[in-house]
Amino acid sequence: MCHLFLFPFSELENGEEDKWGLVSYRWSSGDHVLGDDGWTGGRHTFAVQIVRRRVNMGYQKALDEYIQATNTHDFANVKKVLHEKALYWFTDQTCTTIEEIENYFKNAWDMIQDEVYSATDVRWFVTDQNSATCTYTYHYEGYHKGNFVSGRGRATNVFVKDNDGAWKLIHEHLSSP
Repeated sequence: MCHLFLFPFSELENGEEDKWGLVSYRWSSGDHVLGDDGWTGGRHTFAVQIVRRRVNMGYQKALDEYIQATNTHDFANVKKVLHEKALYWFTDQTCTTIEEIENYFKNAWDMIQDEVYSATDVRWFVTDQNSATCTYTYHYEGYHKGNFVSGRGRATNVFVKDNDGAWKLIHEHLSSP
């Protein structure tokens, strides 16, 4: 009996994953070779070819960290995830500096108390080693003047790696219905 264990991935730095995959195999038992690659071998031999590749998933981790930071209601946490040249497009305002983004966040947190922000239907449609773009439906809920409120809208986020190799949010576009 032969056992083969392949562990699918392990977490590396910056959210990268170490992926392993079974590429081909051969199994022979006497003169009967299983597999379609034409390999032959001795009695009861088993061989595998395994490839290893790194897949950068740090941009997904950056989105998660951004949402978590937003829910702390402390802009110092949000700022850690932002690129120094971040640009935000909101339905009612464009923010071109970190200070303008900070003021917008603080105003929103003051307006909606205990706000909880979340994302669903996240779709990554452009990704490479240095940039990633996603769309999602954002949801918020909290209290406005003591009354519970909730809503949703559409979001587009663009992440880039900074000079230190960390994923940062450089653009966000939010629109509400």
